Amino acid sequence: MKKLIVFCLSIAILQPAATQAQNEKGQEQPTFTNPLSVDFGDPYVLQVKGDKYYMYGTGAGANKGFAAYSSTDLVNWKNEGQVYFHDNKNGWSDPKAAWDGAYWAPEVYAVNGKFYMFYSAQWKENPTNELENFRIGVAVADKPTGPFIDLANRPVFDPGYPIIDANVFFDNDGRVYLYYSRCCYKHPVASEVATWAINQGWYKEIEESWVYGVELKPDFSGVIGEPVLLLRPPVSMNDQQSAWESRSVTSKEVNRRWTEGSVTFRKENTYYMMYSANYFGGKNYAVGYATSSSPLGPFTKAANNPVLEKNVERGGVVTGTGHNSIAYSPDGKEMFCVYHGRTSATGDKRVVFIDRMKILQNGRLVVEGPTTQPQPMPSGTSASRMKVKAAHVFNRRYIKKTLQRVTDWQLNHPKHAPTDWTNGAFYAGVVAAYKTTGSRKILDSLMALGQRTSWQPGRRYDHADDIAISQTYIDLYRLKSDPSMIKATVDTVQKLRTVPGPESKKGLMWWWCDALFMGPPTIVKLGVTLQDPSYFALNDSLFKQTYDLLYNKEQHLFARDASYLINASGEGKREANGQPVFWSRGNGWVMGGLVRILEELPANYPARSFYEQLYKEMSEKIVTLQQADGLWRASLLDPASYPGGEGSGTGFYCYALAWGVNKGLLDKEKYGPVVRKAWQGLNTLVSPEGRVGWVQPIGADPRRNFNAESYEVYGAGAFLLAGSEVIKLR
Repeated sequence: MKKLIVFCLSIAILQPAATQAQNEKGQEQPTFTNPLSVDFGDPYVLQVKGDKYYMYGTGAGANKGFAAYSSTDLVNWKNEGQVYFHDNKNGWSDPKAAWDGAYWAPEVYAVNGKFYMFYSAQWKENPTNELENFRIGVAVADKPTGPFIDLANRPVFDPGYPIIDANVFFDNDGRVYLYYSRCCYKHPVASEVATWAINQGWYKEIEESWVYGVELKPDFSGVIGEPVLLLRPPVSMNDQQSAWESRSVTSKEVNRRWTEGSVTFRKENTYYMMYSANYFGGKNYAVGYATSSSPLGPFTKAANNPVLEKNVERGGVVTGTGHNSIAYSPDGKEMFCVYHGRTSATGDKRVVFIDRMKILQNGRLVVEGPTTQPQPMPSGTSASRMKVKAAHVFNRRYIKKTLQRVTDWQLNHPKHAPTDWTNGAFYAGVVAAYKTTGSRKILDSLMALGQRTSWQPGRRYDHADDIAISQTYIDLYRLKSDPSMIKATVDTVQKLRTVPGPESKKGLMWWWCDALFMGPPTIVKLGVTLQDPSYFALNDSLFKQTYDLLYNKEQHLFARDASYLINASGEGKREANGQPVFWSRGNGWVMGGLVRILEELPANYPARSFYEQLYKEMSEKIVTLQQADGLWRASLLDPASYPGGEGSGTGFYCYALAWGVNKGLLDKEKYGPVVRKAWQGLNTLVSPEGRVGWVQPIGADPRRNFNAESYEVYGAGAFLLAGSEVIKLR
């Protein structure tokens, strides 16, 4: 059950706490620790043969739809972004209904080269205005990462009551079965537990949810026959299942008893159905199982239920364990129970656990959990190699090769005019890559840029975007000492100083925060190159105008522009969680710009302290907003609403923070781990070919519509800048 949806993006590879244990031979053995760094409720894992694992679930940043993660070992997960959107061409749900449309509990199955997602949501056909109008739908995609499109503009079928928690079982004879939970909504049931609770004066009635099964048509277009009741809460208080399945009522938590979240599998001739009972939002949520000789029952509940429950009474910290799926280790030798739970540290947020489970010789099912202590990695994983790989990203040779690879790929996939602001950031990174690698190939590409543009900046002389590319011209001039390389830039900035233009006539030339990367470094670089401090004063004047308008001295972040400011009455643009909008990329540009200013300004320049102080304030704030995967989200103060880490903002932060550590402006002990975590996260965004993915597209606000394949040239530039500083870490 999914009503308590907690969104939290985690984007890229997510690594839970890892340690090394020793095996019987005294050798170090890779381990992992629960919970994993995935904030799903109702997690479901699909293993694609010849590929990897994919996890789907409720929440984790999905906006009225579903997100997915991928992994090669069941422990380290990469956020693949949102894979199902409610507004696809066949969407049948109502995103405006209660619980934002109640997009819950997706499960995906690979069938004949296609991938089918079964899920529950609010049905827009609701003539009686029911609060809970859930039905089950099925969507199809060519890849496990979507996009999934509904098969039809309606649910799979309508039993006449709300249903959730679809689970599909494919039997050996080719027949397919759908299992689901009838919701508690308007389903009061008489039982001894209900009578007892009513006599206590606690409730007027007790509602229940029941698990049903029905055969599916082979094409998933509907069902065959009538649903069969398979599991329900016990009627008698003397039933051995009654005590644990009725805790939500007997603890006076809520007037409902649940049987939901079922998952079915077959072991030889026995059908096992695991299910969850009690209030999904409370600490008593727990898992039991039942067995049958037929896929449609009758099922008999096991004597050793519950097999998974809270462990706080035994000195543990885990509660709310439930809605599980089943997965197998890469070599197929180990069986795992994948479920959500809560800990004393995570609070109400649901997080994913995986624990080993077994079917004993007598047929008894056992789950070895919940655990929060280190345990061996799933058998057949390449965990030891993965640890080497994590360390490998800090190897100098690896960094140089990666910088060359990213540069080559982006040069072969141009997107914009050479003098565009986007390329201002990209070529700043290319210069850094050349300085780091000494690659003649990279230097040739830089010279080719100048020859292609005739060393001209953009046409708008007083627009910061159009002089961003001049940073590269100045850097190349310093290598080649050819005055023609910077003549047009000098002329443009001189005109900016003396001739009012369209931007300056607005009263604020650099009216958007990104401009602080584009313009200031160019002007300061000119001042140093020409040995003319008047350029420093020009920059101070223009920079501080932007600072005075857009810098929030409480949050230590920049608004994108004046339209994002919150007025004195508290009115203005806000994120879904009510926080002001401070986007990652914009503040990343600012921090990158600050580094490039400080790299140039003389140590004794009077206004240098202003830039240093601003840089330190922003750095201190930014590190608190880094997510578990090492990345920053598109919107800094509402990361939960944005699936996936954002590559360009993260690249600039990694660059800026690493520079500060290398220069001694930032404490190595405090900021060093943040930089390393960011660099590891950034490397998960780079494809084998060299494309830097998860880069937010061009726009004036944080965007959600980007994924692992989304790239922009400034994302590559930020990555190159980051690598050029990370390689210097000691």
